[in-house]
Amino acid sequence: MVLKKDNVVQKIREMIRTGKLRPGTKLKNGVELAREFNVAHLTMRRALRELELHGDLEVVHGRGTFVSIQPEEKRRVLVIRDNVNEGYDTPSSYYLPEFLCRSSELGVEVAEVLLSFLRNSPPRFIQKQLRENQITGILLMGSNYLGNEPELEVLRGMDIPILIPRGSRKDAKTTGFTVLRSDYRRAWKDGLAYLAEKGFTRVALLLCEDPVNKGTSRDLTFKAHRELLEQFGMDTDEELICVSRVPSSQRQEETANHIKRLLQLPKPPQAFYCYSDFIALYVYQVLMEMGKSIPDDYAVMGFCGYPGGKYLSPPLATVDCDYKMIGKRAAELLCDVNKWFVHNEKEPKGKEVVIRHKIMKRASVESW
Repeated sequence: MVLKKDNVVQKIREMIRTGKLRPGTKLKNGVELAREFNVAHLTMRRALRELELHGDLEVVHGRGTFVSIQPEEKRRVLVIRDNVNEGYDTPSSYYLPEFLCRSSELGVEVAEVLLSFLRNSPPRFIQKQLRENQITGILLMGSNYLGNEPELEVLRGMDIPILIPRGSRKDAKTTGFTVLRSDYRRAWKDGLAYLAEKGFTRVALLLCEDPVNKGTSRDLTFKAHRELLEQFGMDTDEELICVSRVPSSQRQEETANHIKRLLQLPKPPQAFYCYSDFIALYVYQVLMEMGKSIPDDYAVMGFCGYPGGKYLSPPLATVDCDYKMIGKRAAELLCDVNKWFVHNEKEPKGKEVVIRHKIMKRASVESW
């Protein structure tokens, strides 16, 4: 089914192609155009935004919207991947397909290289290759930068926009690049608030220690996690806070051990709040093997927003960090660089784009 917005986009693009709208022509305002095309004002706004991102239109602040004068420059984006064998349970497996899809819609040519290629090649050689291939933007798939990594030396020497999707809280300042990220602190707190709203007072936290920022999980210290429990009137027993420090390949067995220990407590938890939806999947499996029911016996809450969670039985309640939106916004930002990228900036000041999260209220908690 073709959306009304897409119909408008196609019609205006055809008018540009046939010369009915010539380069430099100023368009009517959004209300008048909506009336002319017989669509809602919001639909027209979305269509004009799509045409702007694609390069067909140019919005000049304070003056209006114009048909682009210059022939559309071919946009070529380079994706720098940090690992060719990234697993299906990593955020990049959600945001990268969305980035590639949205880039294709906007007419952007995308190429990919591995981070090791940049790290093992002379900086001047890489910079020369990027210029010769007319790369107009870069998606750098890394995080937790210290500031002295070889790839940063290479990329800082290029006067092109660079985005770090799903970066850490410090990456914008450390690198000088623009970072898209989730506000994990706020998201985690909102998930706990949801459990408190449902009446849970004894919640087990199944956390994983950040391998880079030791002593933290989801950008919160372990002490801060306990303080959040107290803030929401929940039990703050240390035995309810379980921290994993093992590789992801060992977490299933470790989670099983945590669950069995917690259920043997004189006062077991009412709910399990999990570091990720994949930890929640392990909880489902263990409870099922033990003959326990979700949510009748125990509620389970995930975090991140694994798409398959809604197909579990019962569907998994979770905090959705909207990684798909990160991919979409990254593609759009690399088509809209004039609004955030400053050419020839001597000391680039990194910027942040925070992607909003959503609480997915589902039966693993809702029916408790």
